[in-house]
Amino acid sequence: MLYQPLTLTYPAPYNQFALPPGVLGLVQLSVNQGDDFRLVMHQVFPDTVHLKQDSSLRGWISTVPGGNPIQNSMNFTEWHLTTLQKRIIGVYDNNIGQEEPYDFPSFGLSPGIYWLNILNLVNESNAFFLEIVTGDHNAVCP
Repeated sequence: MLYQPLTLTYPAPYNQFALPPGVLGLVQLSVNQGDDFRLVMHQVFPDTVHLKQDSSLRGWISTVPGGNPIQNSMNFTEWHLTTLQKRIIGVYDNNIGQEEPYDFPSFGLSPGIYWLNILNLVNESNAFFLEIVTGDHNAVCP
């Protein structure tokens, strides 16, 4: 693996995760039959005196830790986390008979284990917020 991996445990205090420079954070995602959930993420600046570069965190979902990004039907594979807006990614069991049930990028996946990969692209510590929201996919995200 090109980047040093760091397995992160969800949930964490305040749902915030710190990543040292150049480290790949890994969160295990379990997709079960009938699952329908959202990943709500954004970059966090614990130290507002030293602001990080925007788009310095890149995320993707893969079948193995640090693996190649899974592509959805819209050719969407990777995303950047910024402080200005929440990044919402839908994940659902592709066997539930719905096609792209979200109004934002989503991934229909077969039940199994997947990995949320968040890569710190800069040579300084970085942090992000992650919340996994289940339930009605039409509900407003927090």
